[in-house]
Amino acid sequence: MKDVVSLNRGFLHLARTHADDPLTSLAMGIPEETLKLLKGLTHEQVDVLAETLPLSVYTMRLNPSQLGLVAKDTRGTASRFMVSTLAANSKREVGGVA
Repeated sequence: MKDVVSLNRGFLHLARTHADDPLTSLAMGIPEETLKLLKGLTHEQVDVLAETLPLSVYTMRLNPSQLGLVAKDTRGTASRFMVSTLAANSKREVGGVA
């Protein structure tokens, strides 16, 4: 459980630190509203949050076939494709289409 707390703490602090960057939502998979909330928390509040959550605060956003594609790629093509796909999905969700 200590590892989950440590990972949560690092992830939440990183998100809080970069909450104003418009790419953070896409890069970290965190909704902008959540980033705004994190930005308003103190370091101590983020630590308490990380310690009290029983699960990791982040999830894998790639399905097995997407992860396999990226893992096999040696030229970066699949990685760029995945970023484009995630960006497109993010835009649809924001627009209320998803």
